[in-house]
Amino acid sequence: MPILRYYSKHTWSESHKLRILKQMHQICENISALELEICYHVESTTPIGIDTQQEFLLRWLLKEAQCDVSSLKNKSSFISQSHSCLIEIGPRFNFSTAFSTNCVNICQNVGLNHVNRIESSTRYFIGLNSITSLTEKMKSEIIDLLADRMTECEYTSQNLPINSFNEHLPKSQLPWYHVPILSDGRHALEKVNSELGLAFTEWDIDYYFLLFKEVLKRDPTTVELFDCAQSNSEHSRHWFFRGKMIIDGQEQPDSLIKMIMNTQDHTNTNNTIKFSDNSSAIRGFSYKSIRPQKFNEPSRVQLTATESDLIFTAETHNMPTAVAPFSGATTGTGGRLRYVPLLYGECMEMMRKKAHNKNIWISIDETTDTEQRLIANFIFGILDVNDVEEKDKSYLLNVCEIDAAKPPILQRSLTTP
Repeated sequence: MPILRYYSKHTWSESHKLRILKQMHQICENISALELEICYHVESTTPIGIDTQQEFLLRWLLKEAQCDVSSLKNKSSFISQSHSCLIEIGPRFNFSTAFSTNCVNICQNVGLNHVNRIESSTRYFIGLNSITSLTEKMKSEIIDLLADRMTECEYTSQNLPINSFNEHLPKSQLPWYHVPILSDGRHALEKVNSELGLAFTEWDIDYYFLLFKEVLKRDPTTVELFDCAQSNSEHSRHWFFRGKMIIDGQEQPDSLIKMIMNTQDHTNTNNTIKFSDNSSAIRGFSYKSIRPQKFNEPSRVQLTATESDLIFTAETHNMPTAVAPFSGATTGTGGRLRYVPLLYGECMEMMRKKAHNKNIWISIDETTDTEQRLIANFIFGILDVNDVEEKDKSYLLNVCEIDAAKPPILQRSLTTP
């Protein structure tokens, strides 16, 4: 079914636009104005008729919280001019974003069961103060400024999906098959290693060739070899650092990681967390922070002495991925399950004990820093006036930069480590 598109200009703050305009000026001094709008791309398996109850409900879900349903338009408000340029940036088509997953789930909960994907793109309408247009080099630099090339791309009239986000993707993939090592020998494994980019070393090829030919006595599938390649990847070889070290035939008393950790026995005691998986922390400093005097009712704020430690992480695979493009080494959910609990385990456990079976409050403070960035601070405390020890205390859950002070963005910031 044709993709529905809705446009809204009631999204971005003036400070956000001014910050982007200032950055664009560094690329092209002839840029004089900037207007922004957001476009929601809605893919559905069945048609959603205009002016129907389903479309009204869809508009109501997508509109800004303080705006009317009519604030969403079926057409863009931007009118092409001779001294202007339109650049639209959105998520790549080949995978659904977390935003889309949440939107589809909400749609299903309210009865819009045929909606299977919703993505949002940002449209930048750039005004120029001269007859000079943007060169291809300038436009490319602006796209680099506005988009993360790993997860986003420019939307153009040539690549914009009409009926489905998948229409520009390959129609078919190479099917799995058996690799004929029993009949063709080691050469078959060398060939598939080259064709599929498995990155097997000569040792790997010898090992897997003997495994399947002499031990398992069967041909492997390409799926199995992919699994072997991933299991043997650098990311999955942490066991190597705790393995036995044999140098010149002599087994060493300590493993590689043990030798590194032993350096702590001969240095200062400044560390508060030592080699907790891939992370450590050193003693920080005391400073003054602004805290409310009361948490169960509106109150004045006051300067409070706070102490924080400094955290460091060390990764040999700090490579961005589509799942975790910015934090890199977290490598998505798996990394969060490994690193976050290990690093903040003691602190989080302390907060859980304090909040156990108690009413708590959560405060979201939105502010703008000196660089005109929108910053959100997430704080929680115990909602119990009889608890003398805790009633004047608060705990910082998260601090992050946000694109706009909108409920969906604040929710993702609160729930995402």
